[in-house]
Parts: sequence; structure tokens; C-alpha cells
Amino acid sequence: MPYPSHPNTPTTSHTTPVVLVIAADARAATALVAHIDALLGTQNAFALQALSDTTQLIGHGARSSAPVVALFLASAMQASNATASAHTLLERDLRTALERTVLPTQVLYASDVQQRLDAAVAALCNWFPHAPALQAHKQTTKEHGNWGKWAWNCEKCSDPECELRLFKGLLANEAR
Repeated sequence: MPYPSHPNTPTTSHTTPVVLVIAADARAATALVAHIDALLGTQNAFALQALSDTTQLIGHGARSSAPVVALFLASAMQASNATASAHTLLERDLRTALERTVLPTQVLYASDVQQRLDAAVAALCNWFPHAPALQAHKQTTKEHGNWGKWAWNCEKCSDPECELRLFKGLLANEAR
């Protein structure tokens, strides 16, 4: 499975890629693993693992011959840092441990389940551009108009397909 050339891209290997879903909330990590697995179905070519403990994470990238990537579920920022909850401290420890692994990582900030799933699939599509199940999902989503819809306005969007549609529309108007 070839990968794009990027400093944080997993190396090419013929073994099953490992996708670590890491969160301070074990239920959230397990839920995202289940959603990704359900989405990809029988074409799932990844070993998905939910982690919520730093001891599970330490040394993970070094001991695997397979490509390993990490999806980190970040919780919403608190209004005040005056009191750090156990959850906040665990998340900090997980971030620190993840940083030490030097694994390709995508931080997912979405709190909505569907937004997290969409962000996770987008990250996996970037890391594994030739994975058939991911590309099939991406194509289906594009056809239904939900892929690449950004929450900002056009001046800040760099979606090449959107730009192409806009320029074709402008050229068509000039030709009339």
C-alpha cells in the first residue's frame, strides 16, 4: 500500500496497518473504533485499537513492523484552568506519551460523533490513499455532496474541486 511522502507518514509495509484511537475517555475511543469498523465493513484493512492509558501507548510505534498511525480525540477546552480534573490530567499525559512515540497523529477536536468519524476517515484517506474501502467511502460521500464542506467562507477555502467548479462557472458565464 503506497503512502504519500510526508515526514509523519507511516512507512510502506505489507502488514496490516495499525490505527490507534486514543482518548482520555475510553468509551469515546471505543465508540470511534466501532464506527470506523462499521463504516469500512468487510473491506476494513486496518487493525483498529482503542487506547486510554499511557502504559498501552508507550513504545507502541517502536515495537510494530506494521505502519502505525494515531487518531487522538481531544476533549473540549475548559473555560478555566484553575482546577484540573482527572480527565484533563489523563489527556495531558496521553498527549505527552503520544508525542514521545513520534507516530503520525491527527488530533480530532469534533465533539459530534459524525464529525469525529468524518475527520477520522479524512485523516485515514490522507495516510492510506489507496485503501479501497476508504476511497469508496470518500467517493460515495463526494457524490452525495458531504465531502469537503468547510465551515468557513470561500476566501479561506482551498478545496481544489470547489475552485474548479467556480472557475468553470465563471468561464461559462463569460462565454455567453
